[in-house]
Amino acid sequence: MTIKTFIFLLATIAISACMQAEQQQAQTAVAAEWSADDERALGLLKSNCTSCHHPNRETVMAPSLHAIRLQYLDAYKSEGEFVNRLVGFVKNPSKDLSMMPGAIDKYGAMPRQALPDADLQAIASFMFRHDPLSIR
Repeated sequence: MTIKTFIFLLATIAISACMQAEQQQAQTAVAAEWSADDERALGLLKSNCTSCHHPNRETVMAPSLHAIRLQYLDAYKSEGEFVNRLVGFVKNPSKDLSMMPGAIDKYGAMPRQALPDADLQAIASFMFRHDPLSIR
């Protein structure tokens, strides 16, 4: 092995280690921003929503959580409005209340969700504050 090859390998290893350290720091920073309420809401979201709504891609059953979030954020800038409208739709899914009528044409209306209001509000609030693409 030549000295140039050795230096190149050493530099590659050092750069890789730095990139991994930066990625770990970013993940730690995101995790630190999550509260216990966020963890609870994430658990509710995973156990009640992701079987039909994938975080970042359309499924054969429903649009992605990311696409839903973008539609609601575009229309409702405050967390209160966002939560009220999303919860209202989930409690009574209809084309009239939908932010995505094309999705209802494509998939049909989702079934009503029999979750307590507090749980629906926690999920909607979580979706306002966190992009589903960040779901871990």
